Amino acid sequence: MSLDLFKRAETIFWDFDGVIKDSVEVKSDAYELLFLPFGKDIGDAVKKHHEENGGMSRFYKLPIYIEWAGQEPTQQRIKNYEQKFSDIVKKK
Repeated sequence: MSLDLFKRAETIFWDFDGVIKDSVEVKSDAYELLFLPFGKDIGDAVKKHHEENGGMSRFYKLPIYIEWAGQEPTQQRIKNYEQKFSDIVKKK
């Protein structure tokens, strides 16, 4: 999408919370993919937690999931997972 398109637009809708476009499934899959390398049980638990806590921000979820994966949720690690999550969601 080019910047020119934005310049010509009369209205732009930003749908970050999935009201216009239901993105729960895409985000569920993204969380699962992020944590599947730590085992199917972790991937399944992360996906289930996400779906049961849809209103919780990823900024609160990711440190929890990182700990479940047996890693220290450092600021840099959280930032890396935030970027990976965003990349997967955008791609899907």
